[in-house]
Amino acid sequence: MKKLTAQAIQDAALALLEDQGADKLTMRRLAKVLDVEASSLYHHLPSKAVLVDHVIDAVLSQAAALPTDLGWPEHLALLARNWRALLAAHPAVIALTGARPSRFLGLLDPCAPTAVLLEQAGFSADAATDLLRALLVLVVGHADLDQAGVNAPADADRAFDRAVASLIGGSTPQQAQARPPVEAAPRPAP
Repeated sequence: MKKLTAQAIQDAALALLEDQGADKLTMRRLAKVLDVEASSLYHHLPSKAVLVDHVIDAVLSQAAALPTDLGWPEHLALLARNWRALLAAHPAVIALTGARPSRFLGLLDPCAPTAVLLEQAGFSADAATDLLRALLVLVVGHADLDQAGVNAPADADRAFDRAVASLIGGSTPQQAQARPPVEAAPRPAP
């Protein structure tokens, strides 16, 4: 029997997701795939939520290794295209991002070099994080539309490129610092 590790569990979870879909990912089903008892999974990962976090991180962090000689706008555009390509290759991960939005938005650790690049360009640390989060949300939204077949592939590419260009083009260090925070609209009473 192969040694059970967090990496082996994560790999099996991704394979199960891709084979059967996000709704079929359970710790019991995963244990069956790995030919172990479900309780043994918890020795490596404390919960299904943590497992999901690892899977999302493993897929999307592959996009973080980018050339360092690009300007920040080109760097962000390439990061967005890479994230979108990874989500196209792993469509089950799109559903996971919706199931774990707070973690999904916290997944920017592998993007630390991008955040540093943005800070070197004059963005504050908060503005860099906000821009990366907005970019990630845009990418996941478009990946979800792509998966649903809302647009023909050529139209989807054009729409994606326009949206990324608009986000990046509307973001400068000076604008980020000059904009006052937007007040949240009051929520309607239930």
